[in-house]
Amino acid sequence: MKKYLPKIIIILLQIFVLYLFPLAFKYIDQIIVIVGIFLAVFGLSMMIVIVSKNKIKYFYSILVSIVYVTSIPLFYNDSAFGNVVWYFAISSGGLLLGFLIDKFVDSVYNNR
Repeated sequence: MKKYLPKIIIILLQIFVLYLFPLAFKYIDQIIVIVGIFLAVFGLSMMIVIVSKNKIKYFYSILVSIVYVTSIPLFYNDSAFGNVVWYFAISSGGLLLGFLIDKFVDSVYNNR
């Protein structure tokens, strides 16, 4: 269980971001909330690559998209379904950057 704890925490944080940020910050400008959610998705995607050494981490973008789709009926209207592509792309970008950072750090520490 301890070895899966960081991954579980990141997934729970992702669910927290997509479900509770729109609810907690509904009186703030919507653009600011959406940009904040995008940044959180990007950062959490980078972190999942760094803490997980399994190949399953590459399905994290699909998980983010599914969690976002399930939050649409609660917080958004039907036009928000088009944003699924953006959440997938931002999560994939975070995975890619996290992968590059992880490989760079590994190459630096393995050459010493």
